[in-house]
This record gives sequence, C-alpha cells and structure tokens, in this order.
Amino acid sequence: MKRTASGVAFNQPPAEFLSETNSMIRDAVANIGKGDKFLFVGVVTDKGTNAAAVQKLGDHIEIVEYIGKTWGKPLEAGIAGVWHF
Repeated sequence: MKRTASGVAFNQPPAEFLSETNSMIRDAVANIGKGDKFLFVGVVTDKGTNAAAVQKLGDHIEIVEYIGKTWGKPLEAGIAGVWHF
C-alpha cells in the first residue's frame, strides 16, 4: 500500500489494469475545453468505485494521484468535478 490519510488509500491500479484505467480517465477528460483545470474523475471497477485527481494544462493531461484502496477491472470513468485556475 502506498500512503494513507484518515483511512483513505492512494494506491494506483494494479499493473494488469493500469493502462486500461489510464485510457478511460484520459478519455473522460479529453473533451473538456482548453485552459488549465484540475479534475476529479470517478472510476467504476468490478470491485467498487475509486477516483483519480487529474490536471489538464492546455491539451496535456496528467494523472496526478490515484485515490482508492482496491482497484479492479475498470468499467467506466466520468468527471465528478472540475476546478479552473
């Protein structure tokens, strides 16, 4: 396990699901307009729901942190919040 705070784990998805999860996250934020934004993306897996903190700077998308303890096979990803800066 990576680091934890108040019972929240910040583990990345396991290697067998990492590429597919990252693709779903990037697809979820790809159509957000240009400009600098911080996004909270929910990821539904076959083991529950986790999240990712994502930064979009212009056209560049960077997954800053994964939020979740147990990750399974990703089923769907969607934007839960957008902050402009």
